[in-house]
Amino acid sequence: MKKVRYGFLVLLVMVFVFSTLNISAAKVKLELFQNKQEAIKTFDELIARFEKTHPGVDIEQNFVPNAETVIKARLVKNDIPDIMAIGGNATYGELAAAGVLYDFSKERAVNMVHSSYIEMLNRLAGKKVPNGIPYSANANTVLYNKDKYAELGLTVPRTWDEFIATAEKIKQAGQVPLYLTFKDAWTCMVPWNTLASNLHGDDFFDKMETGQTSFAERYPEVAEKMLALLNYGHNDNFGVGYDQGNTAFANGASVMYLQGIWAIGSIKAANPDINIGVFSLPATNDPAKNRLVSGVDTVLTIPARGRHNKIALEFIYFILEKENAEYYINQENLFSAVKEVYQTSPDLVGIREYFETGRITSFADHYYPPGMQVANLIQEFLLKKDVPAFLRVMDNEAAIVDGCSVWKLFWKVVFPLMAPINATVGVLTVLWVWNDFLLPLVMLSRPDQMTLPLVQFVFQSQFDTNYNLAFASYLMVLSPVIVVYIIAQKWIISGVMRGAIKG
Repeated sequence: MKKVRYGFLVLLVMVFVFSTLNISAAKVKLELFQNKQEAIKTFDELIARFEKTHPGVDIEQNFVPNAETVIKARLVKNDIPDIMAIGGNATYGELAAAGVLYDFSKERAVNMVHSSYIEMLNRLAGKKVPNGIPYSANANTVLYNKDKYAELGLTVPRTWDEFIATAEKIKQAGQVPLYLTFKDAWTCMVPWNTLASNLHGDDFFDKMETGQTSFAERYPEVAEKMLALLNYGHNDNFGVGYDQGNTAFANGASVMYLQGIWAIGSIKAANPDINIGVFSLPATNDPAKNRLVSGVDTVLTIPARGRHNKIALEFIYFILEKENAEYYINQENLFSAVKEVYQTSPDLVGIREYFETGRITSFADHYYPPGMQVANLIQEFLLKKDVPAFLRVMDNEAAIVDGCSVWKLFWKVVFPLMAPINATVGVLTVLWVWNDFLLPLVMLSRPDQMTLPLVQFVFQSQFDTNYNLAFASYLMVLSPVIVVYIIAQKWIISGVMRGAIKG
């Protein structure tokens, strides 16, 4: 009997083990690849909710820094995540244009979101087929401390001049108007996008593609206003990064903070008692023309031919449900792209009117070629403060990314960059040719054909020198060379400066 009982117990254990293994084996494992560090906990909760109603599914969240670079590298290896929650920017456009993402045109999810955001994504991809579902929308704003505004008797500015006047008043009161975090190059894009999207004209990118306009033509005002913002920062605009800026603003280091609404969560985590307001940076002096820069913050998409697309679509539909969409935007302080899901946070009241009236425009940098690395170019420009040189670089970089021919690349990119060298060689060549003495002495015999360097010796003899005429001739000889140097000096000096600061 003991042997029978023992054998029965072993049998029960084996049945339990094998049944557990079979259940585990039956679970479908999916990878959710997403690009927002601050959204890790939010996605964990949404995944937990989904898995509770889908016990046979195991979704593993994967967040990595530099997500755009990583996803491109994985696509090269044909290693495509099952579900992707990525930014609605140029990288998404490239992936969609390459045909690696799912065609959602027959999915009802397209009708669950606002069509304006679908159009933004389609424009990025250059096609009418939706390859992603916009989930959340962000906005570039000016965050401000409401208590400090009340203390200083300030009102929200509606024009650029009013904004500058507000910053001046704060500065005169002995406080820091803006907390700038330009150590992290990407933070330069917050004010840049607002200024560019409102000032460069809605036809800029269409005309840029056909060569009818350029950064040098359309962007001087944008660049000048970016430089103006530096006057109202703190003592170390380029020594402080995003995380430090959030904490500093939370602790009252400045009255205003140029940052997107996504930063509110981090700021309140550092100081739950801060009284935050938001407004859109007014780019022009016409309030009716100032628009809020808003774009698709997160796009939900899946591979075109994924192994688990059916279950991946179920997850997308699940988090599009009103309750889950509301949870996401409330946790992340964003606006929803899902219809009938509204942001009710009192912190965001200041920009709600833009969504209600449709005064929204998209992020300018979403349409710049990714290879331009615009954020780094702007950061360098803000350090050097040379507007014409910066706009030339922008045009040159755009030309390179757009695929100039070798000859066009030389004239539009290489030759302008060689200007300091060409100027130096030109000055030295002019000096050598102008001061040449031996060849004219041998070749010229008539006095009326003599070059100016030869003429100098007419006023000298073995026993006497006519100093009055001689010095007059010296001045005549020097004048052309001095003029040439004056014309070329800016290129020569810029070449010396570039060499001095390298390394």
